[in-house]
Amino acid sequence: MPAFLAGCTLVLESELQVNNLLQAIERYHVDTTLMLPTMLLEMLESPLSETTNIDSLRACFVAGDECSHDLYQRFKKHTGHNLLQAFGMTECEGYLSNRPSGPNRNGTIGQPAEGIKVRLVDTEGNDVIPCERGEIIVQGDSVMQGYWEDPENTKDALRDGWLYGGDIASFDEDGFYTFHERKREIIIHGGSNVGPHEVADVIDSHPDVKESCVVGVPDAKYGAILLAYIEWGPGSWHEDTVELKSWVSSRIAAYKVPDYWSIMKLLPKTPTGKLDRKALHIKAKAEVKKG
Repeated sequence: MPAFLAGCTLVLESELQVNNLLQAIERYHVDTTLMLPTMLLEMLESPLSETTNIDSLRACFVAGDECSHDLYQRFKKHTGHNLLQAFGMTECEGYLSNRPSGPNRNGTIGQPAEGIKVRLVDTEGNDVIPCERGEIIVQGDSVMQGYWEDPENTKDALRDGWLYGGDIASFDEDGFYTFHERKREIIIHGGSNVGPHEVADVIDSHPDVKESCVVGVPDAKYGAILLAYIEWGPGSWHEDTVELKSWVSSRIAAYKVPDYWSIMKLLPKTPTGKLDRKALHIKAKAEVKKG
C-alpha cells in the first residue's frame, strides 16, 4: 500500500525463485524491495549474483523471520548499503522499521512507524526501562478489530486498547528496538532462560554455516534440552560437529550450548519461505525419544 500511495512502479514476480528476483532487479532497475531473510541469503549465495547487476538496489527490507548479523555483513559487502530490518504482524501490519534515509541502526528492528504507538511491558503490564526486555504491545489505526469468530483469542490479544503479540524486545536510549525472542519459544534449561534465536545467531556466524535453527524438547532432569539443526554453506558439507560445538562454546555461556547437533542438507521451510520450526520441533521430539 505505501508503494501505491507513493506512485511507485511495482514489479511482481509470479514465482519467488532467487534467480528470477535477481534478473528482475537488473531488468527493471529495482531500487527497493522487501523479502524474508532466508530468501535474501539464497539470493546472495546464488552464482548468478556474481554476474547480475543489482547496483540499482538501494533499500532492502527484511522481515518475517530471524535475521543474522552475518546476513547484514554479506549484504553490505555485496551492495555497499545497509540492510534494513522491519518488524510487524498480520494483526496490525508492520509497526517497527529502519528507514533508508535514516534514522536506522544495524541489528535493530528500528523505530515505531508513523501513527503507531509501541510499548514494552513486563508480566504485570508495567512499562520496562531502556535495555530491559519486555513484551511488545501496539496501538494504532492498523490494529485489527479481532479474530474472525474467535472471541477467546481476541480477548487474550486485545487488552485495554493494546495488541499483545507475544514478542520479546528491548529498546535503547535513542528509541531503537531490538527483537529477542517469541515469548512461547523461550527454552528453560536447568532453571535458566535460553533464547533460541540468540544461540542460532552465534551458530550462523560460523563461516561454514549457511543457516541454523535451535529448538527445545522437554526433559525430566533439565526441564528442556536444546537441539541445533544445521545447514552447511556451499562446499562445506561434512558430518562432524565437534569443531562447530567447540567454536560456539567459546562464544556463549555453557548452559546455552545445544545438547544435540544434527546436520541437514536443507532446513525445512514453510510455504512462505520461513524456517519451519514446528516441523523441527516434531522431528526433535521424535529423535530424543528414539535416543
